[in-house]
Amino acid sequence: MARARHFRGDGVIRNVGSEFRPLGDSTGMQVKVPAGECWIRGQWGSSTATKALPIAAAHATLQRLDRVILRNDFLNNRIELDVLTGTAGSS
Repeated sequence: MARARHFRGDGVIRNVGSEFRPLGDSTGMQVKVPAGECWIRGQWGSSTATKALPIAAAHATLQRLDRVILRNDFLNNRIELDVLTGTAGSS
């Protein structure tokens, strides 16, 4: 019998590993994402090691907001970490 307390919405699973909290440091144009677990559209995913993701060069004067995302790749049956590059803003 299914119990509603086991149902879960999409996203990072709290209190497991470092919750995929991205961090930047002085090692170059990259962001590091530590271990965690997630649930995305009916599929569970996890990472046990810190992964470094490259960040594309930004515009010389305009600011840009990039996002680190978890993506469910249904064709290859895996959850992937990725950087969603933002658009340089004019204001």
